[in-house]
Amino acid sequence: MARKDNSEQLLNLLLNNGQDLISIKDTSLRCAAVSRSMADFFGYDDTFAFRGRTLGEVLGDQTVRTEEIADRQVIDSMEPRDVLLQYRASDGSLHGFQCLKTPLFQSDGSLWGVLSVSRDNTEYEGRLKNLQEDAAVYEAVIMNAPLGVSVRDSVGNLVMVNSAWKKIWALSDEAVSSDMGKTRTALQFDDTDSYLAGYNQEVKRIYTEGGQLFIPQLRVSEPRPGGASWVSHHFYALHNSEGRVDKVVVLTEDLSEQVRSRKALEQSQINYRNLSENVPVGIFSAELRVGGPILFCNPSFRKMFGFQGQDSPIGMPMDSFVADPEFIASTIPDLLERGRADDVEILMRRVDGSDFWGSLTIRLHRTDDAVVMQGVIADISHRRESLERLHKTVMGTVSAMGRLVDMKDPYTAGHQERVAHLATAIATEAGLSPERIEGVNIAGKLHDIGKMCVPAEILTKPGVVSPEEMRLLKTHPASGYNILRNIEFPWPVAEYVLQHHERLDGSGYPAGLTDREICIEAKILAVADVVEAMATRRPYRAGKGLHEALQTVTLGAGILYDRKMTEICVNLFLQKDYSLPPY
Repeated sequence: MARKDNSEQLLNLLLNNGQDLISIKDTSLRCAAVSRSMADFFGYDDTFAFRGRTLGEVLGDQTVRTEEIADRQVIDSMEPRDVLLQYRASDGSLHGFQCLKTPLFQSDGSLWGVLSVSRDNTEYEGRLKNLQEDAAVYEAVIMNAPLGVSVRDSVGNLVMVNSAWKKIWALSDEAVSSDMGKTRTALQFDDTDSYLAGYNQEVKRIYTEGGQLFIPQLRVSEPRPGGASWVSHHFYALHNSEGRVDKVVVLTEDLSEQVRSRKALEQSQINYRNLSENVPVGIFSAELRVGGPILFCNPSFRKMFGFQGQDSPIGMPMDSFVADPEFIASTIPDLLERGRADDVEILMRRVDGSDFWGSLTIRLHRTDDAVVMQGVIADISHRRESLERLHKTVMGTVSAMGRLVDMKDPYTAGHQERVAHLATAIATEAGLSPERIEGVNIAGKLHDIGKMCVPAEILTKPGVVSPEEMRLLKTHPASGYNILRNIEFPWPVAEYVLQHHERLDGSGYPAGLTDREICIEAKILAVADVVEAMATRRPYRAGKGLHEALQTVTLGAGILYDRKMTEICVNLFLQKDYSLPPY
């Protein structure tokens, strides 16, 4: 009897305190019970309005036909279903829900009805949409990049190309669409790939094993009128979560003009029983104190934390399931004051020592002897991993944009990455916030992107450049600004790029700004840019060495370069064993 009372108490806890919309319906789809949160969502004072009635009878036009179909499918198949639903709240706002529908069985094995648990995904979808919009911005940059970009799947089917690629091969939109309509089932090369004959094995290795391959110069077998006769290729394999090649990105540059004038230009790299036993979330109760034992948990909780068979966490301290040992102690005062905690994202720890991200909702229950926290926890690792993967994809796109300059100016390959590395170290030592440090890092990787607009023969000229050539070289900060200014970064990256050659005394370019007119991020880039350029060797000259580079910026401190950032830079090398990445 005590166990039944306990189960009823937990059922009432879930229905009255949980954040999810929960309904229990019989086989005629009439509601036996709904959660407090569901009544609140639709603007009802209590849950009795739903009892014995279908959702259609209660909500009228708000009834979603998709849900009724899903309920019938669960009843017919007696198997759980996961569906997407949309509900309009009492305030008129439209919300998207992820709903798990589970059949409920009586003790004799017959079907009693359907349990529905719906979680509001509106906020998560909004965050995901923002990241997707950011990714679309970067994709737009690639689609309009001066280099040809094409993407093929692991057997060579064409997936995506940009405008420059179509121009290089002199192909119409219709011809490209026709090529994309082809379906290869195995990797093979056709007549149009004959100019790659000398690299067949290397290219096949990229498609089958991964990695990257740079082919600096190739003569096209049968160039089309208006298309390229000489090209360079950079193959770069993208792997799926299982480590197999999923896509191959090919960066193609038209070298025809360069080959006719110089015949040489090297290029470089580019780089997811009862109600408490059926719900797909962990339910638990534990004493609210440091070392407080778990008093109850459902099967989903045991499964979530890696318990098998008859093993149970009952009696174990709740602290042992939290990755941060200070979490319970630090949140007790707030919990006691507020009596609740909603959707707290926290790193949890399984019994085997592995971690996962959970969303925790807690309500307090006071007894004569203790304060008990009763809670619901959901595993949100997949959601966070998806957001992290998308963020990595966006950041990978930024790095790929930076590598475009390496392909344009192979003599300074890796310069932007090393400047970004040093500038990030300076910004960190200077105490900038993590958000501003990330902005410095991205600006460092892109600070010379304007060189894409400078003739290649000037960039690769080993000797002294003429005044006219120097004038063209000095246009690259403004060109970089024009390329980046319409991209909605969280930081004014275009402005950092525009100012990275300005100097405190006004002798820099392009605008001759002085000390207070130059942003701190550009001052950091200026110091890092000079040190890396002087300390690193080039194919046409030896590096002047780190000592001379540091001496140069030290002599210019307070005159050309920001004194504090210069001191931090020198201190990194001389006292903190910092070194530039290899090139």
